[in-house]
Amino acid sequence: MAENSLLHGQNSTENIVTSDGGTKSSPQPIKSTNNAIWCYDATLRSGEDETNNVMVVEEGQYGYEVVPVTTQTTLGATGAVGDFLHKILADNATTSIVIKDDTTTVYTWTITAGTEPNELTLNVVSSAGVWSLTCTGGGATAIGRFT
Repeated sequence: MAENSLLHGQNSTENIVTSDGGTKSSPQPIKSTNNAIWCYDATLRSGEDETNNVMVVEEGQYGYEVVPVTTQTTLGATGAVGDFLHKILADNATTSIVIKDDTTTVYTWTITAGTEPNELTLNVVSSAGVWSLTCTGGGATAIGRFT
């Protein structure tokens, strides 16, 4: 290991004087025998899982709705403002999909035959109400968080 490289590791503590004149325990770097500096960051970061020493990324916690051909399909049991539409996977026969936020058409996806993969990543939140899809030519699967 290179001299003076930084590693995340164990901490030692030392009392320091705070800006208001008080004292508190503060993690301090430790210099190891191989001249590496071990650092400890006492501040938990958003998404940090301290127990398992990993960052947690919220991915893959979605549900899905199967959307048949030609029927306007509500995504979720009732749908609501705040529902999250992550991705749409279109069947090979699908030629277009109309995406609506309540009654407003937000996007019409025209799919060229023979192109794969037939997927559209959106990552959008409903601002008007329920998400709905209408497919032409074939069906689709919508992935997201739907109420």
